[in-house]
Formats: sequence, C-alpha cells, structure tokens
Amino acid sequence: MKEQGTLKDKLVEVAGEIVGMVVEDNKKTLLIRKAHYSAGNENVLLMENAMFFDRANIMNAYWVKFVDPKLSIRSVNALGDIRDFLNI
Repeated sequence: MKEQGTLKDKLVEVAGEIVGMVVEDNKKTLLIRKAHYSAGNENVLLMENAMFFDRANIMNAYWVKFVDPKLSIRSVNALGDIRDFLNI
C-alpha cells in the first residue's frame, strides 16, 4: 500500500511533455525512469534507464509536474538517458 503523499507511480511531465515515471520515492531522492509518449499513441513506454534526483530540487522546479497515469504503461528496452529529456 502506498503512503499518502508519495509520488511513486506518478508520471513526470516537463514543459508539457511526459519524460518519466517515479519508480521510487523517499525523503531525499526520487528515482525516475525514462518514459516516451507521443501524441496519438495510447501507451506510455518505460525505458530501461533510470536516474536518481534530489527530491527538493525537483519538487521546487516550476516546470516539472507530477500527474496520475491515465494511459496504459508498457516497459520496453531502449537506449538513452533521462538527462537528455530533463536537459541536465
């Protein structure tokens, strides 16, 4: 059972584009798994790459939103890095 207020399983949206999903949430860090979504597609594709982020920095960034998934989620193997999407 998820704790109240946790971000686990929420999609990460940056500047209106879905870029990841929170797979682990603790007091200091978020583990965000890279995701790909294209308009017109009914699936969010979770990639194999994930990265830890400082929770306070992500929570205070006005361009980052956490949304409940309303689309089906699929996992696929893919190359790449979430840094490319978050521009870090």
